[in-house]
Amino acid sequence: MAEEKNINNMEEKKLKHMEFIQGVITRMNSNSFSIKTWMITIIAAFLAMYANGGNTTYFLMAAVPTFVFWLLDTYYLAMERQYRKLYNKVKASNDSDMNMSTEGIPLNYCCTLFRPVEVSIYLPIILALILAGCLM
Repeated sequence: MAEEKNINNMEEKKLKHMEFIQGVITRMNSNSFSIKTWMITIIAAFLAMYANGGNTTYFLMAAVPTFVFWLLDTYYLAMERQYRKLYNKVKASNDSDMNMSTEGIPLNYCCTLFRPVEVSIYLPIILALILAGCLM
């Protein structure tokens, strides 16, 4: 009876630990979405300045923060993937350690930078801004 209670207590702790990790993953995803929202807002501001003044350098200037947002979004996506691996590690283990550290789980920043989901969003925007700045 006491052993069964101990097992249930361990399972509850493990579930709570997994909920904490899921909360971190959700926050990383939310940050990634916010970055995309800010990127669109800043690009729109630069395009509005172009429409107002006609200076084509605004297109090139808009490409710079877009690239910076790409790097920042990649960082959050890499961390999210790292915490997903931690989640799967906790899910598979029978250890009662409630550690939130991702130490020992590699942060593959460069691999994440060129993932299709990142490249398909940021690269076309950057190329379009550069081309528009050079051709107009």
